[in-house]
Amino acid sequence: QPFEFSTLIEKIDALTSKDQHPNPYRVLIVEDSQTQANILKKNLESAGIITHLLETPLEINNVLKNFQPDIILMDLYMPNCSGSELARIIRQQ
Repeated sequence: QPFEFSTLIEKIDALTSKDQHPNPYRVLIVEDSQTQANILKKNLESAGIITHLLETPLEINNVLKNFQPDIILMDLYMPNCSGSELARIIRQQ
């Protein structure tokens, strides 16, 4: 469902306050639109969150092993693999 970006940032900010989590959170952004991915990356990094962009969903296994994200934000409609299909692959890991 659509969401308010400001609400997402507020919730992530509340979860990442320095009192609750000594290390910055790691967010994996899976998005085929470079523009949208850069907007998300910029806003999350301004809140002190470490991000990694993935434009090719089929490379998810390598990124999960190397980056080890705390949370994954992904587009539902991508070429070659939908967000729902990718979520199923991740759950199998």
